[in-house]
Amino acid sequence: MPQIGAQTLTESDMWGATPFDQLLCRIAFKGMRYDGVYTVPGTDLALNFPGSLGGMNWGGFSTDPTTNTIFVNDMRLGLWIQMKEAAPTTAVASGSEATNTVMGVVPMKGTPYAVDKNRFLSALGIPCQEPPFGSLTAIDMNTQQIKWQVPLGTVEDTGPMGIKMGVPIPIGMRRSVARLPPRAASSSSQPPRTITCVPSIRRPARKSGKPACLSAARVLR
Repeated sequence: MPQIGAQTLTESDMWGATPFDQLLCRIAFKGMRYDGVYTVPGTDLALNFPGSLGGMNWGGFSTDPTTNTIFVNDMRLGLWIQMKEAAPTTAVASGSEATNTVMGVVPMKGTPYAVDKNRFLSALGIPCQEPPFGSLTAIDMNTQQIKWQVPLGTVEDTGPMGIKMGVPIPIGMRRSVARLPPRAASSSSQPPRTITCVPSIRRPARKSGKPACLSAARVLR
């Protein structure tokens, strides 16, 4: 299966809305230990990418059994993490999402450590790595190859420091307007067909959600 949104970052991947926050992101990246996707937390400052808030673990996937295609929604957000000495605790998590979503110091049951973590963002509150910050990907389960992939989300309803930009630039933000391009589909028993998709779909929800049902426009020969 293809690996999605979990590329190994380099200093040149650091990004910013201005040269200044890009420079700060590069400095921060160079100041952390980073060994790729499976970077192990330690007592030093380390980068975890895509992190517990990123990847495909929140959105899951949808499926089209007629074409044996799955549609995967991923988020690309890193965390800086550091193990810190702390008194052992016997506290048990409530089972809610708070342990993963709340930033800061989180105790680790039965250990003399707590983990300090936060989002790897620029001074303007933007992910430090270059866009897209998330995508929608169609995977052919027969070949286990990517059929198509598009950034999922724009800065229309979000932006630096929480300021709504009001423009549909597709960089894959978590509050989004999904814009899916027309695609072609074919089978061995039928001539090639073109499926015309709705140009844009406004989704008043977080990007970690996924469509439970997709409605296609009229199929044209």
